[in-house]
Amino acid sequence: MEQSDYLLRQIEMMARALAALIRKLTGLKEEGSEEELHRDTNEVLKEQLDIRLDDIRKVPLEKIASWILAKKGMNRTNTELMAEVLMLNASVISDEKERSRLLQAALALYSWADKEDNTYSLERHKKMNEIKTMLYG
Repeated sequence: MEQSDYLLRQIEMMARALAALIRKLTGLKEEGSEEELHRDTNEVLKEQLDIRLDDIRKVPLEKIASWILAKKGMNRTNTELMAEVLMLNASVISDEKERSRLLQAALALYSWADKEDNTYSLERHKKMNEIKTMLYG
């Protein structure tokens, strides 16, 4: 019981941290620079998951979901929040290769969540279509 309470607290803390990061990135996207967005993202990811955006770009797409889920405090819902963080960062990247890689990772996370979830999510499919449009025009 105590262990499951601890895990639930870790998952909730991660969800709050990622949601706060998304709110911050959304504001920075309007006013901030690419470097500022990446710095803030890396700061939160390093603190919460001990990873950086560069680490995410290096993980093979077919393993991205399991790699993210192996991090303390991650679950399916948090994985979708992570995909949103990746989308926000990709939307300001000027380097096309890096942008594409983050979008592909976000799409892989959303696709994994879609397969794992028993409920159809219109919002998730909207995000997936948005990513596909960003990637393939």
